[in-house]
Amino acid sequence: MSTIRRLSMASAFLALAALGACTGSNGENGLVSISSEPAGANCANGGTKVSAGLDSNGNGVLDADEVDSTDYICNGDTGTGVGALVETSTEPPGANCPDGGVKIEVGLDANGNGVLDTDEINTDATTYACNGTGTDGLVQTSPEPAGANCVDGGIRVDVGLDTNGNGDLDPSEITETSYVCDGAGGVVGPSGIASVTSGIHVGVVDVTTDVAGPVSIHFTLKDDRGYPIDINGVYSVNTAITPRFMMAYTESDANGNVLPFVVLTKSNSSSNPTAQPTSYSPIASTPVGTLVENGYRAGDYTYTFPTTDLNPGAKAVAYDPTKMDNTHVIWIDAARQTDLDNTSAAKTFYATNQAYWYVPSGNGTAVVRELVKSENCASCHRGFKPEGTTSGSFHGGRRIDPKMCNICHNPARVSNPAADSDVFVHRLHNSQALQPANLFHGIEFGFPRDIRNCDTCHKDALQGAQATAQSRISQQACGSCHDYVSFTTSAPILCTDPVTLDATTGLPLPCNHAGGPADDPTCGLGCHAQLATQHKQVAPLGSGWIAATGYMPAGAMAVSYVISSVDLVDDAAITPNKRPQITFKFQQDGVDVPFQDPGSATELWANYTGSPRVYFAFAVPQDGIDEPADFNGTASGTVKDIWAGTATGSSAGTMTGPDGSGFYTITLTGVQLPPETSMLTGGVGYSGGMVQMNVSGYATGLTIPARATWKTGTGMTARRPIVDTAKCENCHAPLGVSPTFHSGARNDGPTCSFCHTPNRTSSGWSAASRAFVHGIHGARAREVAYNWHASSADEGFWDIEFPGPINDCTACHLDNTYNFRATATNNVLQNMQPSTVGQGTYNPSISLSPYVATDGTNYGTGFSFSTTTGLSTEASPTTLVTSPIVSACTGCHDSTPAIDHMRAMGGHFYDTRANTVGPGATTEQCLVCHGPGTMVDIEVMHR
Repeated sequence: MSTIRRLSMASAFLALAALGACTGSNGENGLVSISSEPAGANCANGGTKVSAGLDSNGNGVLDADEVDSTDYICNGDTGTGVGALVETSTEPPGANCPDGGVKIEVGLDANGNGVLDTDEINTDATTYACNGTGTDGLVQTSPEPAGANCVDGGIRVDVGLDTNGNGDLDPSEITETSYVCDGAGGVVGPSGIASVTSGIHVGVVDVTTDVAGPVSIHFTLKDDRGYPIDINGVYSVNTAITPRFMMAYTESDANGNVLPFVVLTKSNSSSNPTAQPTSYSPIASTPVGTLVENGYRAGDYTYTFPTTDLNPGAKAVAYDPTKMDNTHVIWIDAARQTDLDNTSAAKTFYATNQAYWYVPSGNGTAVVRELVKSENCASCHRGFKPEGTTSGSFHGGRRIDPKMCNICHNPARVSNPAADSDVFVHRLHNSQALQPANLFHGIEFGFPRDIRNCDTCHKDALQGAQATAQSRISQQACGSCHDYVSFTTSAPILCTDPVTLDATTGLPLPCNHAGGPADDPTCGLGCHAQLATQHKQVAPLGSGWIAATGYMPAGAMAVSYVISSVDLVDDAAITPNKRPQITFKFQQDGVDVPFQDPGSATELWANYTGSPRVYFAFAVPQDGIDEPADFNGTASGTVKDIWAGTATGSSAGTMTGPDGSGFYTITLTGVQLPPETSMLTGGVGYSGGMVQMNVSGYATGLTIPARATWKTGTGMTARRPIVDTAKCENCHAPLGVSPTFHSGARNDGPTCSFCHTPNRTSSGWSAASRAFVHGIHGARAREVAYNWHASSADEGFWDIEFPGPINDCTACHLDNTYNFRATATNNVLQNMQPSTVGQGTYNPSISLSPYVATDGTNYGTGFSFSTTTGLSTEASPTTLVTSPIVSACTGCHDSTPAIDHMRAMGGHFYDTRANTVGPGATTEQCLVCHGPGTMVDIEVMHR
């Protein structure tokens, strides 16, 4: 059987399997259309076309615009294979499809009669396209190279739910991955999916709205394949599920602002007699309300809120007859654990917070209360997934939708006013600027972007403008960050702008509100109508200013760089060595702007000062490796100096242009690179930048950092891709501003590797990107404080709190790059260099690595490359190094047993270069156990 037939048949099965969770909001029927596929591009020898989707218009026909997935079941090579067949039939409501659907059977036409006979059905591949309600399911296939997952190659199949509704299966939405493998004998490769059940999805059917009767909610629980879930774990694989229920209604003020929830689910205790907002559990030692299953093995339930008070305990829930036109919401908080042995395992834990918004009277449209966009929070917090174990996560890992926080973190929670959502969230994210007494539960961590950017959380939320445009502000919200402000007259001084800082702590000194006593807790908009402009996201930079997080003051222009080509060019004076060359142009707001004449102007552009650099990174032979996998040399020149003809030494160069397309060409005439140079990459940016001098309010100059831009040299192989800048910016926004590093000019994640090479070291630590990035972000997993570049004995990178699961490698990495599944990564494994960690001598300091000696030991000199001569100097064999994989892994796994294990498996940690790369040196065997498809696969262990 040919690869394409086996591959396509399994793909069609999996696409149809995904339809078990593929449903519309109105319970549309699932349909499958089968037709012959002629010989051609889709099936070399002809076959069957399988289309599936939902009957959105209810006409009983799968129309072209209703097709969600199309796949092909292809016949085998002429004379060598047998045809594949598919047969569909109606599936009545029952255990396979609670609401009915379509049964799909597939197999191979072994007897060639054109009919899928009973003995030809591949029963393992039988699946169902079920009707129902929920979220669209998606399937994505990609080639799988020969390797541990498929000996002869095959296809990787990713399945998941389209939670963000963009029609694409994003990496964060993938819930299951399996492989359909090539092989002999005409047997369909195993999918690994048919027997897997995961996820938990709540579908609300209806809510009772009789003002006189009990409030009940009718809902369903289904897994990712659309099959019913049993809360008791009898007919579905899971531990007992304990759903919780919350109910509230919303009100609006005279300006249309949606106010905090008025919560109907409240409870009190003997120690706290005031009823506090909470959630109700019908499955607890003291059940609150009743939960019943409707039908048999249906995953269909009804919960009824209590109608009488428990005292102390939960309060009865009933509609307020005067609020029946208000929007009400019922939240269902449910979580499922499918590991019956390790019941706190995070990998097999699934949580959902489902809201049902409605108007009990039926008059008008429900108004969803949304002050923060859940996707905004999830982009940095990775959906609030638990890390390690569910028991170690906040709220047990089951509170994942920020919109629900205001149910409990509500103004009515008078026992702890600071727990109100508009107080504690701000305090947490601004904790490093607060007085210690005002920290929420003593928690302190750094916010990885400018705290004044309210859009970080509130952008695109339905009522986000209440915060971003400050249409509704309050003392508790403002005071949560500005905790030093007294709204009475209790402080000794009046507040100033900028604030007065304490010389010892660096925190703002307590001061009185500049506008005088503020009796109005809603902070009337008379003074703060333009609060958004007062939250200027700018920071000092030398004598000028730098804008953060994309902030563009009026009159500012966005500078960008465009690169046409990067090349090594001949120069007869240095043959066979060559010169690096780059062709580029600058733009303002996306429009080409040529440079001024250097004969009559002193700056590249009118109304601007400063300049970026053209930058080249490359690799030359080192340690016996002809083409190292990482850069080990750089060269650069300042554009303005080369334009003016004042650049000297290795930064000297010539500039020509502009050509007919507006491009200039710079050749660095002070640099020569040997012909064996590899991975040449050229960029613009990285140091300095264009400083705009005509922006009102910034007379000393304002820098809007331009995106550092780069291109791989003509005929060169690019450095393997590892990270995606867009992923870095989920937390950091544009890199390098607030917190400010490299003046905001080095703002592209992949090109950190230009400078942060395996040869770069400082304070006895490796400064290679693979070492320091893991060391910083892995702080809470480490046992030895990562004190590289420590600010003081009490403050350093060990304080960094990664805001998502630390084992979620795809938060930064491109798929299949961290786990050595990507071909580009695997192909250069043997050319990866050890990371230098020790050279020269060291004196004690607060940032010195504890792994190097301060007794005068000289570890020797490191590798160097002279751009002036084009010659390399190899490192001393006595320099200390860490082998490549160990260098990355010890960023988090730095315990003594972990390091001993790595050494035992051929790794090197602070060992001499002679022992690591010299003759007879042991080599890392990490991938024997941790490689793709092995028993402790990196990908599996970091899920």
